[in-house]
Amino acid sequence: MHDKANSGLQVVKKEEKESRVTAFVEQHLEKIGCSGLQSEFLLVARSPESPVCRALSALAPKLAAHNITVQVVFTAIDTGAFHSESQASEALLKAATCRVVSDVRLYEAHEQLVLDDTTCWIGDCMRREPAKRDAYESYSNSCAQTAGAAAVSFSHLWRAGTCALPFTRTATPFGFKDSPEAEVIASNIAGEENVPPTALTRH
Repeated sequence: MHDKANSGLQVVKKEEKESRVTAFVEQHLEKIGCSGLQSEFLLVARSPESPVCRALSALAPKLAAHNITVQVVFTAIDTGAFHSESQASEALLKAATCRVVSDVRLYEAHEQLVLDDTTCWIGDCMRREPAKRDAYESYSNSCAQTAGAAAVSFSHLWRAGTCALPFTRTATPFGFKDSPEAEVIASNIAGEENVPPTALTRH
């Protein structure tokens, strides 16, 4: 995809974040088609209320049709969001495999979504509420280096995550899953488990 509106680093208004990510994912789904082969999206998000989570939740039927699963790492910043009555991301949360990172040193990491080995979206720092401010976002659809770095960052955050409170309080009603075997590419990442993950920081 070479759509200038959905590629490279750009400022995105807070009101447009969900629709922009939705369009980016939809174009990716159109590109890959329905091959029947299972694949996986890797998501790092501030909370289930983040626009990227809302976008993927709205696209849940399409993801299922493409046989795509989602792994998610949340921070524990927006603890109240896990008890939100809006349940804006319920469809995503019911199907995703999720973990929560509660180490405050990791909150400088950026929200990100890896679609494949050359396609990813990178959002704002997770300390900043995405629904309340405009921000720089990066849409990359043909860069193995960017997508690879995002996948490595996800893997480190995933290993640092747990199903700790308040996450477990909503695990049953939302149908959260946590699989010790689902470490994606962790076995290919060098380094010790206890070393703080390298976060993707840009601004």
